Amino acid sequence: MNVLLRCVVLTLAGFGVAYVVAVLVVALHWARHRPTGLASARAAALLRLRLVPIVTACTVLVFAGSGLFRFESREGDEVLGWTLWSLGGFGAALLAVITVRLVRLHWRTRALVRTWMADAAPFVWPGLTLPAFRLSTGFPVVAVLGILRPRLVIDQTVLDSCSPDEVAAILAHEQGHVRRLDNLRRLVFAAAPGVPWPTGLSQAWRDATEEAADDEAAATGPDTRFHLATALLRVSRLAPHEDGWHTELPASALYRGEGLERRVRRLVGTPDTPSPQPYPWVFAAAVVALTTGFALQRQVHDLMEVLVASLP
Repeated sequence: MNVLLRCVVLTLAGFGVAYVVAVLVVALHWARHRPTGLASARAAALLRLRLVPIVTACTVLVFAGSGLFRFESREGDEVLGWTLWSLGGFGAALLAVITVRLVRLHWRTRALVRTWMADAAPFVWPGLTLPAFRLSTGFPVVAVLGILRPRLVIDQTVLDSCSPDEVAAILAHEQGHVRRLDNLRRLVFAAAPGVPWPTGLSQAWRDATEEAADDEAAATGPDTRFHLATALLRVSRLAPHEDGWHTELPASALYRGEGLERRVRRLVGTPDTPSPQPYPWVFAAAVVALTTGFALQRQVHDLMEVLVASLP
């Protein structure tokens, strides 16, 4: 069997196995512990959970690929069994999923921008620090598009329905998304293959991200929480609920058709209090394990050769 092909299959197999193992670990952690405390801390913790499987798999991909390149014998005609071919195919499928997700999100965003900006007009508001445009879609759109050059779009229906204080609170919320780089986080979150079970992680992250932007807006003035809460209620009444309005919008949006009770109660009630983040040693342990693995890469490769030879 060709040495290069064998190395590719083995590397992809390691990638797929590492992903499945990491998914099981994340699922167990999610079932036993849910992030609490400030919305920004919850959003960050949930994003890390989402990324653990793919980051672990990519680390194994690099480790296995470099080890095979360095130590795999260039002689002989080793034949791989159906198990490794299947695992290699699974790993290749995961990489294909990531690529398709990125391409799909890119084209959906481009199509959305073309549609919305076709008849957009510049929009100016005191204190607004990013390019903004007024739309006339008939839907209560308020969103930030783009990562490197973010722009804000707001529909005329929102401007007509909300008071100046409410519009200011809405814009402060969207600028909070920009400061937090939420569109970049959204892209990374969307590109990573999701944990299929247990359910709820993606929605929890979206909720925490919106609440974190609410907190960014609330920091701009003593009455902003109240004005943002009333603005959310006004926008929700304008949205057509029957079609799951913009639930999958590829941008940081004020409202996506979700339930608002918790978010409004949080704005007009008591703010979140910080809570200690669990397992502060996990990152250090991962760095130590990775460093040790590369230091003992030859020995790990020899052990994997034995395992590969035993598989059907």
